[in-house]
Formats: sequence, structure tokens, C-alpha cells
Amino acid sequence: MKSFFIVAGESSGDNYGASLIRETKKLDPSIQFHGIGGLKMKDAGLNQLHDIDRLSIVGFVQVVKNYSFLKGIVKSTLNEIDRISPDKIILIDYPGFNLHIAKKIKQKYDIPIYYYIPPQIWAWKESRLKTIKKFIDKVFVIFEFEKYWYKARGLDVEYVGHPFLDSWSATNEDTIKQYFNVKNEAKVVTLFPGSRKQEVEHHLPLFIKVASEINDLYGDKIQFILGVADNVKRHILSHKIPEFIHLEHKNPMYALEAADLGIIASGTSTFEACVLETPMIVVYKMSFINWFIISRLIKVPYASIVNIISNKKVVPEYLQFDATPEKIASAVCMLLNDNSLLKKLKKEQMAVKKIIGGKGASAKVANLLLDEKV
Repeated sequence: MKSFFIVAGESSGDNYGASLIRETKKLDPSIQFHGIGGLKMKDAGLNQLHDIDRLSIVGFVQVVKNYSFLKGIVKSTLNEIDRISPDKIILIDYPGFNLHIAKKIKQKYDIPIYYYIPPQIWAWKESRLKTIKKFIDKVFVIFEFEKYWYKARGLDVEYVGHPFLDSWSATNEDTIKQYFNVKNEAKVVTLFPGSRKQEVEHHLPLFIKVASEINDLYGDKIQFILGVADNVKRHILSHKIPEFIHLEHKNPMYALEAADLGIIASGTSTFEACVLETPMIVVYKMSFINWFIISRLIKVPYASIVNIISNKKVVPEYLQFDATPEKIASAVCMLLNDNSLLKKLKKEQMAVKKIIGGKGASAKVANLLLDEKV
């Protein structure tokens, strides 16, 4: 019986891993999946070694603080691989951990390793290319330009498209409004503070201040929804959230889809907002030490994938020292008060959406993994 070992370390990876497991089992119901993932991957059929809940670690300082814990995860992962002898290893995103574990696996076992959604080393940390070339057998990339980037550097690469397109289908506007009880004339602003604990720590208090400033000015003319990722739900609920902000953890994508405007932490959700045709403002903050280090490694002029793909500033970005409640609240009010500006932003995002591609990423990867020649 074939078995695959799969590793995902955060909420988006859990979604994409679950979709991949389901598509693979459609082709071969007997296939066994073991590894690290969240509730969605477990529900799809993963024999779960570790939950992603405690793996949501971002930044150099946090990695150092959690070194002993991560070392234990690596040890138990290698022990499990030794026990089950999987046919293939699949790594999904989460490069800090996954590249480390790939190295450890290859030092002990001759098992092919596939990287689905490899790190964006075209943006920063190109030094990771050496590690990928040495320990990864094949990469499955989600953006077409990545295929050419990796191929030019000697990698065995396959462009599969973005798996989010497999999991989403448009919801009826009236259904969405009814779900959130949106008043007829009210505008909806959705807050997405991130899917990692450190991101929530830096963004949630900021987003609450922004929402409070706007609420003081507009009252119930603007409704706020806070989208809550599964793996930071308990962390978000530990904060004091004003009553005027609706928390949505059952269907966070609904929250993004319902929005007239999103205030979104830079990451996967900015791509998702683009697909959902939700105009957005992108925000990102981190500790000063992490910012000091990362800002010197970044090679692209933008944080949002929408701007990176466009090679111009389509969506506004408020990063680190520019990410103040006053600046963000001002930008939100300007967009919501000027429908022509909001329409222009939406139109430019839709232009990016057109070049992203179509559905089928999960099925493509499933077929490639089951192909004995790959």
C-alpha cells in the first residue's frame, strides 16, 4: 500500500493540503497520508502526527525562542518517517521548517521530496536556492512566472496553478448579505490580521484602533467583520474585541467575499482577496529586530503578491512604520467615500486576476505524485 508523508505548517497550507489529499484519494482511495497538518487535512484523511496550531511561528526571534520545541517536532517527524517508510514526501509552503526537515530527511533516507508552493526566493532569501537544489527533487509552483524563474536556475519545476481557485466558488450576494445581516446602505470592511500568532499580536490591536476611529465617525454606516483563521482562533478570542466588530471563524472567506473593502495582513489572504474581487489595503508589521533584518534581504519593491505580479502598486501598502491607525483609517475613509476610487482599485485587481490562471492545481499535483515517472 502506497503512503505519502506530507507537511504543512499554517492555515493556508492546511487548506491546500486537504484539497490535495482529497484529489489524490479520488484517484487512489488506498493511498495513505501521514504527517503534519491541521483539522482540515485530518478531516480529509491525514494520519496526523502533529497539529499546526503550535507551528504558527514567524520571525527570527520567535524561531530562537521556540528552538527546543521545533527540535522535538523534527525528531518525532524523522522517527515517524523511519517507521512508515513513505514512498514520497510532500512539503507545502512553510519554508523555515520545511527546508530544514528536507535536509534532515535526505541525510537519512533516499525518498523523493516534492515541494508544493516553494518559498518565494525570487523576492528574498535567494540563498535558499542551494538548499532546494540539493534536497528537493521537484517543485510545484503556483504562479507562471515562478516556473521560468526556477527553471532558469536548474530546478525540475512544474507549474500547476493556485489551489485556492479549486476551493472557492462565488457566493450569491444576497446570501452573503443575509448571512452577515448587512443593512441596506451599510458598507462592509473586513479585517484579516493574519494566520500566525505573531501576526495577530502585531496587527489585531492596530486593526481594532483603525476600526474604532472609523466607527466613531460613521457608526453603523460601516459594518466591520473580523476574519479568524482556525489556528489562531483561541489567540484572537483572548483579545478584547469591540462589540461593533463581528467575529467570523466558521466561514472566514465569506467575510472577505462580503467586504466592500478589506484591511489585510500581507500574505496568502491578499491573493485570495484578489480572486474574490475584494478591494484591499495591505498592512504588515513585525518586531523591530525582524524588520531590520528582513528589510535588508527583500529584493522586490512590494509586499503584496498582487503588486508583485503587476510590477506596480495596484493596492495600497502600509508597512511597519507607515502602518499607523491614522494613515490606514484615512485611506479606508478616502476609498469608501469615493466610489470611483474604489471601482478603479477593483478594476485593477481584476486585471491581475485574469492572468492568474484557472482551477485544477490540486488535481494536477495529485496526478503528478501518482505518476511513477515523476
